[in-house]
Amino acid sequence: MKWCRLEQQLQIGLTQDELNACLIADYTRQGCRLAGQLASSSNRLLQEWVLKRSLFLLAQLTAALANGVCRQQAADQLYLPLLALQRLYQAEPDAYRKICRLRADLNQRLYTVAQSPNKGALK
Repeated sequence: MKWCRLEQQLQIGLTQDELNACLIADYTRQGCRLAGQLASSSNRLLQEWVLKRSLFLLAQLTAALANGVCRQQAADQLYLPLLALQRLYQAEPDAYRKICRLRADLNQRLYTVAQSPNKGALK
């Protein structure tokens, strides 16, 4: 199930030049909007899933794109879902552990995609 235009276009296999900064910002905005709606309906598990999905796709874009403008836009948008997840975790008793694990996962994904031989291919 695809829930945003960016994810649909990435699955089609558009070239890096066709990805524009507006679409990346739209993806981030819609992910945060959906997470906000889930928060108002007290659905913490889905809220966390949406924010993680947004964060990790943006991390993949940041690491994989060679196009300077799109890559910079993806990198600039990383902080939105990351801060939202950190805020979500602050209310939990094991907040520090979850935040550390989240940052480690993010760093691992950024490093793995950046080091892979088929760097431009997104999953």
